[in-house]
Amino acid sequence: MSEAGMLVEVKVTAIRPMSVGKLVALADVLVTLGDLEMTIRSVRVESLGDVGTKVRMPVDRDGRALVVLPEEVASAVGDVVLAGGIEAGILRERCD
Repeated sequence: MSEAGMLVEVKVTAIRPMSVGKLVALADVLVTLGDLEMTIRSVRVESLGDVGTKVRMPVDRDGRALVVLPEEVASAVGDVVLAGGIEAGILRERCD
């Protein structure tokens, strides 16, 4: 639930492995904010080397995000995309 009391739901609709530089996978995500549904295509899963993995919104040629979400929603997208990558066998859970 967001601070404004709006229900936020996030679902990975597709995730594809990639192997281009630090790009590990691309995901399509359905975000539902109350009664509003939006699909975000090409959410990036990037390797940070030994540090871990990062989820980023799609970017333009200059590396600027094409979709800017409130931090609470962006965090939820990241969590769901990482879980989807693990479920699809593209990513592994980190064992510390």
